[in-house]
Amino acid sequence: RTHIRFFDRVGVDQLLQDARLRTVVEYSYPAGYFSTEIAVDEALVGVDTVRRLAADDDSFTYQFFRVAVGADLSMEGGFELASISLMRNELAVRTQLGEEKRSVQQELEFSKKREDRLRIELAGLQEKDVRLGAEVANLSSGKASLEMTLEQVHASLEWRVGRCATSPLRAMRRFAHRVKQNTREHPE
Repeated sequence: RTHIRFFDRVGVDQLLQDARLRTVVEYSYPAGYFSTEIAVDEALVGVDTVRRLAADDDSFTYQFFRVAVGADLSMEGGFELASISLMRNELAVRTQLGEEKRSVQQELEFSKKREDRLRIELAGLQEKDVRLGAEVANLSSGKASLEMTLEQVHASLEWRVGRCATSPLRAMRRFAHRVKQNTREHPE
């Protein structure tokens, strides 16, 4: 064993009790779930685990600080009380700063996750834009083809209608020409 040991709240209290000490000042230094020296990939941590962490009051505790005195020591001495009071004030300030840091870290983690979601959404929209661009190009090509076919049909109809429209006129001219010829040949 080394001098480095990891404790939870119960373990720290038990260690001090076994040493016949009592806690007079208690402070827990907070840190985000994933903001430690040892990198943790958030993607590998399950949602249930994060929910359980959020339900535990000590889940943000990175380090426990305790000021302890002998269990049988009287707290009547002015010096001890003054120094303990100063320690309490300092730890209160550190606690406030730690809570502010934790709040900022949580906001930063939330912002990073939101940025990741927005990047994924943007990539999806860009992919959709490319697909829609290809569809528009296909539709434009189809439109040009349909316009060409329509022009051909229109030209064909014009020719047919034009042919039909001149046919009765031609027939009348031929009839008039025949009538003329018949009157010359058979004058009566």
